[in-house]
Amino acid sequence: MNKNTCLGYIFDKNTEIVILGTFPSDKSRDEQKYYRNSRNQFWAIIQQILGNSIKDEQSLLRKKIGLWDVFSECEGGNNNKEEKKTSYNDFMILKEKSPNLKKIIFNGKKAYREFKRYLKKIDDLELKKWLEGIIDDDGLPSSSSAYTLDMNIKIKKWKEIISKYI
Repeated sequence: MNKNTCLGYIFDKNTEIVILGTFPSDKSRDEQKYYRNSRNQFWAIIQQILGNSIKDEQSLLRKKIGLWDVFSECEGGNNNKEEKKTSYNDFMILKEKSPNLKKIIFNGKKAYREFKRYLKKIDDLELKKWLEGIIDDDGLPSSSSAYTLDMNIKIKKWKEIISKYI
């Protein structure tokens, strides 16, 4: 079975919010850019909240918002039924590289649930306490088109959370 790796993190010392997904699509991994599947609504949602000038990771980073995923590797296809997540990203990097981080926001309830599983597995109590302290929610509506909630409702819910911190 083929093993796929996630994209690199998009955050720096100025980042105040990180949005975590579960794992990037085949298209995103091919292009080495987040949320590149044309059916994913992430960039459309973000543009409704932050303006049309936000078109890519670097323009989002200038707004002090970073991106990453919960999982670092998976085996199999990009279909949730086919893929098996095999390892988590090392979230100690967040603490080291983003000292101004205020909140972690989850793109979908699955990302939140998987992150909570990660928290149960780590032994570093200081890291665990820090991560638990910056979790904002139990997962926003997924930007995936597979999650068929009305787009206006998705935008409203995302805006409620993100606008607290920008």
